[in-house]
Amino acid sequence: MADFDPTPSEDDINTVRQRWSENTDTLGRVYNTLLGITKPTSYPDIAEIADCSPNAAKKRLERLAEMGIG
Repeated sequence: MADFDPTPSEDDINTVRQRWSENTDTLGRVYNTLLGITKPTSYPDIAEIADCSPNAAKKRLERLAEMGIG
């Protein structure tokens, strides 16, 4: 019987991340990133996680704030 390792491989992580980036618009990626953040984070760092430019992240964060989210 094979050992169970709950940690996904780097290839699996990259595959899911690529699919997420291709199938989710920028607002969705920034929103999903925001949901996972547990401490104050700069918008350039959010942009890196959300796979977008810092300017795009800042605009989406402003939009989410206007909507009362974030």
